[in-house]
Amino acid sequence: MSDADGEGPPRWKKKVELNAAIDVGLSSVAAVRELVEKNNAQTKLKKRLKVTEFISETLMELAKGAARSKNTDDTFRFLNEMVLVKKLYTPRSAILSKILYAWKEKDLVNAAARLVRQTVEYKSLLGDDMSTFFDESYVTVSLRVLTAASPVDTALIQKMLSYLPASAYKRRLFNPLFKYALSCNDVDFAFTFFRVACQNKVELWDEEYHLLLQLLVRVKADAARVTPYVVQLLEEMALHHPVTGRGNVRLLGELLGGTNAQVDSGGMCGACGQAIQSFDLSGDDRGVLLDDIVEKLVKPRVSGRSNYEPELEVGEAEKEKRWGSFEHFKNTLSALRYDAVVDGANVGYYGLNNWYSEAKAALLRAQGVDVATVPLHKRTHVPFPVDVPPKFRIVDSLVKTLVAQGRRPLVVFHQRHIANASDDNLVCLQQWLEQNIIVGSPAFLNDDYCWLYACLARPGSYIVTNDQMRDHHFSMLSRRFFLRWRQRHRITYKALFQKSTSVALLHVRPPRAYSVWTQRAPDSVATHWHIPFLDSVDVLDQATNRVYASDKDVDLSKDGDDECSGWFCTVLTKQTEEERA
Repeated sequence: MSDADGEGPPRWKKKVELNAAIDVGLSSVAAVRELVEKNNAQTKLKKRLKVTEFISETLMELAKGAARSKNTDDTFRFLNEMVLVKKLYTPRSAILSKILYAWKEKDLVNAAARLVRQTVEYKSLLGDDMSTFFDESYVTVSLRVLTAASPVDTALIQKMLSYLPASAYKRRLFNPLFKYALSCNDVDFAFTFFRVACQNKVELWDEEYHLLLQLLVRVKADAARVTPYVVQLLEEMALHHPVTGRGNVRLLGELLGGTNAQVDSGGMCGACGQAIQSFDLSGDDRGVLLDDIVEKLVKPRVSGRSNYEPELEVGEAEKEKRWGSFEHFKNTLSALRYDAVVDGANVGYYGLNNWYSEAKAALLRAQGVDVATVPLHKRTHVPFPVDVPPKFRIVDSLVKTLVAQGRRPLVVFHQRHIANASDDNLVCLQQWLEQNIIVGSPAFLNDDYCWLYACLARPGSYIVTNDQMRDHHFSMLSRRFFLRWRQRHRITYKALFQKSTSVALLHVRPPRAYSVWTQRAPDSVATHWHIPFLDSVDVLDQATNRVYASDKDVDLSKDGDDECSGWFCTVLTKQTEEERA
C-alpha cells in the first residue's frame, strides 16, 4: 500500500526557524539601532523580520517620526545607507509613495520633493534594478508633491512622466499639473502637458476642462493667443466628452461668445439655424467594439467560473466546449434577419420588485413547497441570478409593437430561460421559435454580452432596453466608440401592465435624430460649436456622481450619459458681439 493508504514513514512538518538576527551595526542612525535590538528580541516567527522587511518598516517609522518632528535627516541618511552604501535595499514604490503622501500632508513638501529627486538619482545609479519602481501610483503622488514644492521643477516633472509607458498614463497624473498652472497663470505649462495627455489618449474629465478654461479666461485679453487653445480643448472634448456642466459653458461664453440655444426635435439649432449632427460608427469602429467584447468580456469567462454554473470545474475540455457554444451563437446570428435586438431579461423583468414576491410564491408552490415555511426575506428579496421566470408576455407585446413599426425583432434571453421555460411562457416561446426570432446566450455567459454582440454584429440594428449600460463590463469597452454607439442605437420603452387583463401596453422611444455630443457646427468655422450641458451642475464630478457648487442632487453616470438640459451655440450674434465689445 502507498503512503496515501496510511502506511509508510510519517510525514513530519518542516520546522520553520526564526529569521536570523539583524546586525546591530546595520545603520549609523541611533533610532535604527534601537529598532534592530527590538526586532532581534522577538521570539515569535511573524514578529522577527527579514532584513528587507525590516528596512521597509524602519523607513516608514523614521518617516512618521520626521512628520512629527519636522526633521527628515535620519530618514534620508538611513535610506542612502541601505541603497547606496550597503546595497541591501532596492527602493519600493509603495513604501516611498506613502512617505511622500504623509510628508505632503504634514507640510514637508520640499522634503518630499527632495525624496523624489533622490529616487531619480537612484535610477541613474542602479539602472535595471529600478526598472519597475516608477509606476503610475508613485509618479502620480510625485507630481502632486513637485507642483506644491517651491520652486517647481518643470524639467523633473517631464522626466517623471517620461518614465511611464503610454499604457500607464491616467487622468489623475494631469490634474495636479493643471491646478498648478492655474495657480500661477502659466498657459504654456498647462498646454504642454495637455498635449502630453492627448498624445497618450488620456480622457480628461469635466474638472480638468474647467481648470484649463478658467486659466484661459484669466489671460483672455490676448485673444489671438487664447482662441486657438480654446479650440484645442473643444476638439478634444468632441472626441470623448459628450456633456459638460454649466460652469464650463459660462467660461466658453466668456472666451468665444455665444448664447443658449433651443434645439428642436429634428436637431435644428435656434441660434444659428444649423443642424446638430448625428454621429455613428464606421465598420472599423464597430469592429473595435466587437473585438473588445470577445477579448475583454467573453474570453475571461471561457476560463473562469460562471455565476450561472458556479459548481462547474473549468478544464481544457470545458473551455473548448464554451468556445464552441459561443461560435454557434455567432453563426446563428449570421443566419437570422433582424434590425432590433430585444434585451429579453430587461423587458421580461420590467417592474420585477412589484411582482417578485407573487412570482416566488407561485414558484415555491410549483415545487411542492409550503410557502409559509419559507422565511419572508427569501420570498421578497431578489437574488442574482434571478430565480423566478421573466414575463414572456411583456416581451411579446414589445415584439408586436416593433413589428407594427416595420422593424425585425430578435429576442435574446439567457439559455436557462429558454431551456426551463415556465408553463406561462411556453406559448410565447413556441411562437418565437416558429418565427425564428429568438436566440439563447451560451450558458456560461452574461446575456448582456450576447445582446450587445448581436446588435453590433448587424450594421444599422438597434438594442431595445432600459439598461443604461453603466455596469463594470461596459466600462471595459473602448469608451468613445461605445458611448457614441449607445446614443444612436438604444431604443428605450415604458410598459404599463394591467393586472386585471394581464396585458402590457408598450410605449417605445427611439433615439434622437441627433447626437447629444460636443461638436463643431456644420459650417466648419473653427470657433463655431454646439455644446450640450446640464444647467443644474457647475462641474460634473465623474468620479463620485456628485456635483460641485450645487445644492441639487443630480443623478449622473460617470460619462455624463446622453441627457442634457440645454445647448450652447458659440455663434456670434449681434447681441453677443456687443457684450464682448
